[in-house]
Parts: sequence; structure tokens; C-alpha cells
Amino acid sequence: MKRSYLLIIGLFAVSAVLFAVTQVRERMKTSGEAPVITMDRDSLEVSVNVTDEELLAGVTATDAEDGDLTDQLLVESYSRFLSKGRRTVTIGVADSQGKITEAERTITYTDYRSPVFNLTAPLYLSIDNCDDPVSLLTASDVMDGDISNKIQISSIASDYGEKTGDFPIEFKVSNSAGDTETLTTKVTLYDAKDMYGAPEIQLDRYMMYVKEGDSFSPWTYVTEATLEHVHYVRKGSQLEAEDGNEDEDGDVLTLSSSDFSISNEVNTNEPGTYEVLYRLEDEDGKLGSTRLLVVVR
Repeated sequence: MKRSYLLIIGLFAVSAVLFAVTQVRERMKTSGEAPVITMDRDSLEVSVNVTDEELLAGVTATDAEDGDLTDQLLVESYSRFLSKGRRTVTIGVADSQGKITEAERTITYTDYRSPVFNLTAPLYLSIDNCDDPVSLLTASDVMDGDISNKIQISSIASDYGEKTGDFPIEFKVSNSAGDTETLTTKVTLYDAKDMYGAPEIQLDRYMMYVKEGDSFSPWTYVTEATLEHVHYVRKGSQLEAEDGNEDEDGDVLTLSSSDFSISNEVNTNEPGTYEVLYRLEDEDGKLGSTRLLVVVR
């Protein structure tokens, strides 16, 4: 019994010595200096499509034990925006002993723009199916691509869905850098039975962005219409009856801009979100309408 006890003590002592030796060796192995990162400049102007190779241009790394580690440099992470289009990137390198050095570099995107919304259809919804107005929107970003799944409703009228009419609504979307874009507009709820047989108007888009000072002609975006059960499609500067319907003189039925009521509030000299309202009335006084949202940047 005494002999077994002494053997256990001996094994414990040997293990303690081996552990101490290992720790000393590890401390000796990592006792050197960490790598040094050097940059020829602290900031860069780059495209949103910048590569890691471009971000590492002019950056070198050296280590007392390993020598030149420049080819081991990595772009580790991006910060959120410090200001719109401006952020920092973290560059890192590790030596053979696992010591890591990091440095930051500021980058400014020369071609950055905030996320943009798009409407796949006008913001007109049946009151019986109005629970998801977000489904009519998409959003894209120059860095992240499609960010439609990040669209949220930030505010909506408290009585939305309780009756027909126009309801203020605000959507927002953010990209990975923290830039948030908002769209303040309205949703129109209608009773489907009231719209049966009403004129219809189709546009080639239901939302667009224009630059400040650009020209804008709302009629050019009307591509189709249905009036008195006749379907019209654009042919040049007017709409013509698709099925060849003719008037009393034998001429193909046509619609021009004068047949529509177009309310255009867009001022391209003033940034903001504007609405163009298109209306078409049949002989019985029934109205059909649609909207185009125009964002001036």
C-alpha cells in the first residue's frame, strides 16, 4: 500500500515537471515581438467593387522571426459607415507563432449610392387582401445586391385596412453598412366589386429615380390601357387598339395623352418624393387610375 502511494506521488511529480517544461517552452516560443504592419497611406478612394488586392495595395508586414509576411496579409472586416460612403477596413496578419497584428485603413467609395426601392405594381390593394403591402416592393443596394428581404414598414395609418381610401405609409430598408433609406408614400385600398369593368392603365414602371435637374415626361411611361372593353398598346407616341377595333371612319381606335387626366407634381429641381396620378374615364363616368412614384435625387 505504501509502495503504491509513493508511485502515485512520483508520477504526479513527473507530470508537474513535464507541464512546467512545456509552459516554459511555449513562453519562449511566443516571447518575440508581434508582426509589424506598415502602410504607405492611411486612406483610399475606391469603387464599391473594390477587391482585397486593391485594399492591400501599399501595405507590408514583417516579423522579427519570420521575416516578410506581406503575402499573409488579410482583409479581416469592414466597419459600418462612419459617414455615407466612408468606412474603415481592418487588415490583419499572423506569424508562425500565432501572434496577430491588426491595422485599420479608411476607405471612401467614389461611386456609392444609398439603397433604392422599386415597385413591382402600383400601391393599390384590395381591402380584402391588404395585409402585406411590402410584397409590392423590392430593394437593391450597390454593395449588397438584392435586399428586398430587409424592407420594413416603419409607420402606417392606424386605421389601415378598416376602410377604403388612401393611407399614409413609410417603408425603410438598410444595407450591411448601416445606411437606411426611407420611402414615404401612400397605399390606396379599394373594394374589388367597385372596380369591375373600370378602365385600366399600365405603366412600364411604377417607381423611378431621376437626377436633380433632369427632364421628365409622364406620358412616355404609359404602355397599355383598357377602355370600354378595348385593349390598347403603345405604338409610337400613342396607344392603338390591339385587336384592330376601328371607329366609324374605319380608322384604328387610338388613345393619346389628351384622353388621360395626368396630374404631375414632379419638380426635378427639388429633391424629394413625388407622385404622378394617371386617370382614364369611360362613357359611364367610371374611373380607372394608377400612380407613378418619382424620387428626385
